[in-house]
Amino acid sequence: MTQRTVNRFAIVLVALVSYWSLMFYTTHMPAAIVESFDLSDKFLHLAAYSVLSFLLAAALHCRNWTFLAIVPVVVVTIAIYGFIDEATQPWFGRVQDTLDWLADMAGGIVGLILFLLARATIRAIARLLAPQRVAEVG
Repeated sequence: MTQRTVNRFAIVLVALVSYWSLMFYTTHMPAAIVESFDLSDKFLHLAAYSVLSFLLAAALHCRNWTFLAIVPVVVVTIAIYGFIDEATQPWFGRVQDTLDWLADMAGGIVGLILFLLARATIRAIARLLAPQRVAEVG
């Protein structure tokens, strides 16, 4: 593994751990604080879990996992964490909601799709720039 790959993984891992920690904190805030947001609760779940699954997929990709190996790990992780997240919310004066868990799952899938699109875009740009790099060096 090259130093560049190690650095990329470290950056993605710090982003993943930081985001997941912030997400855990915000999903367990008292209901009165959360209700002050003007966005749909289901949209917030979808968006939050999209980012989480994108970062998790990126971290696994940095460790040279194939996309076909990444998908089940991310989906199962999102399903389990989303369930735990919903199950523990009543401890903090929040409501456990199956529809929130479904929004979490949908967000997990959206994040994987966005990761796949980002990866394909980056690879396409790299292929387009590759001939220029060779010409510049030569």
